[in-house]
Amino acid sequence: MLRTTRSKFNERRARDGIDVEGPYHVAINANSCKGPSMMSYPDYSGPDRALQNFNIDFFYNACSDAGVKCKHLYIYRDPYDVIRSSSNRHFNENVYDAVRLYMSVLQQVHSQMVSFPERNLGCFGFLDPAGFQIQQDWERFGSLFGWESFEKFMATSQEINTMSPSPMSDEDKHLLVPDRLKAMMRALEDIHGRAVDYCYSSLGSAEPYRGVAAAPASVVE
Repeated sequence: MLRTTRSKFNERRARDGIDVEGPYHVAINANSCKGPSMMSYPDYSGPDRALQNFNIDFFYNACSDAGVKCKHLYIYRDPYDVIRSSSNRHFNENVYDAVRLYMSVLQQVHSQMVSFPERNLGCFGFLDPAGFQIQQDWERFGSLFGWESFEKFMATSQEINTMSPSPMSDEDKHLLVPDRLKAMMRALEDIHGRAVDYCYSSLGSAEPYRGVAAAPASVVE
C-alpha cells in the first residue's frame, strides 16, 4: 500500500510539473491491527484485549519487506489520567486490573523504544499536564507534519484541541486508586517516568528528520 501511495503521489506531482524526487512522508496509525479506528492500545474487547498491543518488531519487519523507511514517535499521558479515562469507559473491570494492564503495556513501550533509539522521531505529552507545556515538542510535532509556519500550526491545533489538561488533585487520586493499590500505582508511575525519560534522552540518537509526518511515520522513497 505504501508503494502504491508513492506511485500515485509521483503521478500527481508529475502531472502538476513538480519534481518527484526526494522522500514522501506518510503518517501511519500504529494501532491499526484490525481496522483504521484504533487510537490507543490495548484496544478492542474480548479475552485477548491485553494482547492487542503494537508490535514494533513486526512493524519494522513489514516496512523492510515493503522497501520503505519507517520511524516512530511516542505520545504519552499521565498514568492517573489513563486509569481514570479507561475506568470511566469501563475498559477494565476494576482499577486493580487497569493498573496491572497498563503497567505491562508501558513496560513493553519502554522495551521497544530501547530496541530502536535511532528511529525515535519525538516524544509528545499533549494530553499530559506537564508535557502540554513543552513548546519545543509542539514545534517538532508541527514540523513532522510538514507545517512551515508554527503560528498557523498552533492556531489549527487550538481549534481542534480546545481543552488544556490539568493535574489531578491528590483527593481525586485518592478516590480513584485505593490505598491498598498505592504501591502498584507507584510502580506504574515509575515505568511511565522511565519510558518518558528514555524517549527524550534517545532523541539525540535519532537520525535527522525532515518534515516527517506522524507516528510511527514511514518515509517512502
